[in-house]
Amino acid sequence: MWQYNYGPYLQHYSSKYYNPEKAHAYYEATKEPSNKVFKKDMSNGGYSSPYYDPEKAHEYYERTKQLKGRKKGQPTLNDEGRAVAKDVKENINTERDARLYEEEERHRQEQELRSDATKRTMEQHRIIMNQRITSIQNLIKRMPENAKNAQIPKLKAVVEKLREDNDKKRKSLQEKYRTETHESSVKSKETKKQIREEAKNTYNEEYERILNTARFQQAKKKKK
Repeated sequence: MWQYNYGPYLQHYSSKYYNPEKAHAYYEATKEPSNKVFKKDMSNGGYSSPYYDPEKAHEYYERTKQLKGRKKGQPTLNDEGRAVAKDVKENINTERDARLYEEEERHRQEQELRSDATKRTMEQHRIIMNQRITSIQNLIKRMPENAKNAQIPKLKAVVEKLREDNDKKRKSLQEKYRTETHESSVKSKETKKQIREEAKNTYNEEYERILNTARFQQAKKKKK
């Protein structure tokens, strides 16, 4: 059985994001005798991804081309190099997506715990208020008839105050919940943004390493 020699890959480029067998399988599946499949496919939209924006990519190319003053003869990736870069990008994106999912789950669980804690505290306040009101109502029932007329207005005022205090506590807890929820959401969004930026920077660094590996560079055309 034919075996592919991965030695040259590992001698020049290695990364936890790089799977030689997967990269070679992709290279074998996509290469053509003309050796122009990548250039043809990339120009007519053969590559698509929810993480790829052609307009932004072109803007970035134009901007960096002018800043760096790119010249003819700079290294470009050959078919094998593109296969390696594709494999690396997929693995980096997989790691990124796993981290995004973990952050989403952490945030969701945090929100659920906050919501449950708020509801539980509000219910506890309500129970305490009702217990005090019930005690006052029982006290009124046991009062002599001649004492009720003088005490009932005072006790009703106490009951009203208990309800007002409970309402204030409820609103305060709701406001605290909304504030903490908003702050938590903002923090989670920043964390996700950072995860995406780190993945982007990691790929850029890996791509530069691949591009600077001689084995993956497009052979220069000899002048006739």
